[in-house]
Formats: sequence, C-alpha cells, structure tokens
Amino acid sequence: MTRERRRSALAGVPRRGPALSRAEAIQAKAAVVGFDFPSFRDAWAKVEEEIAEIDRLLARRRAIEDLEGEIGDLLFAITNGARLLGIDPERALQGTNEKFIARFRHVETRLAEDGRSPADSSLAEMDRLWDEAKRWERRCRRSS
Repeated sequence: MTRERRRSALAGVPRRGPALSRAEAIQAKAAVVGFDFPSFRDAWAKVEEEIAEIDRLLARRRAIEDLEGEIGDLLFAITNGARLLGIDPERALQGTNEKFIARFRHVETRLAEDGRSPADSSLAEMDRLWDEAKRWERRCRRSS
C-alpha cells in the first residue's frame, strides 16, 4: 500500500532569518489549518505556563540546556500572543531595543556629567537615572 505524501502546512516557512519572524510565520501557517489558540487570553495562559515551567526548572537547579529550551518555548508563546493581537514581534522587539539604548545612553550621559561611568555607580543610582529617562520620554511624547 502506498501512501500519498502530503505537503506540510508549514511548507514555505523560511529556514533562515530572524527567529521571531520565523516563529510568527510558523504560527500563522498552523493557524490556517485550525491549530491556534481561540483568543489572546488563551495564548497568554500558555505564556504563564512557560514562566511557571522555568520557575520549576530553576528551583530544581536544572541544566542550562533545559532552561534554554524553556526560554525558547516562552519566546515562542509570547510571539503567538503578539500575533493574535496583530503586533509584529520583530518590530516590537526592535522598538524596545532602541528604547533601551536611548535610556541607557541617558544613564551614561548623566553619570559622565559627574565624571563617572556605570561601572562606578550602584544599580540603585542607575535605576534612578533610568526612571528619569522614562519620565523625560513621557514628557516628550506629551509635548509632540
């Protein structure tokens, strides 16, 4: 008896490229054939499940390989939630990267005004300057 070889619903997902974009493409293709969460809330429950699994592994002092797999699962689940909200996770993360850079540069600049660097200051002081950068961003957004 011969079996007809069926084309996978995931055919055509690129093997290369940004991992978040690839995860989104995989999830979108699976969703087309009905393998999807019914709502964002259901997808977000999976995120919470993955966080709990990481907590369990940390409590048991599991190997880094185990944790790496669970972190991957968490990122995949977060990507799924973003997709269900219509948010491009790659663009969202890129925006956060730029925001982090701007805030960290603010911290560095403010410390440099006193002739210091992040290595010469406490985490509490850097957190205070980080919060200052966030307040400045909010003021800028409101004034534009």
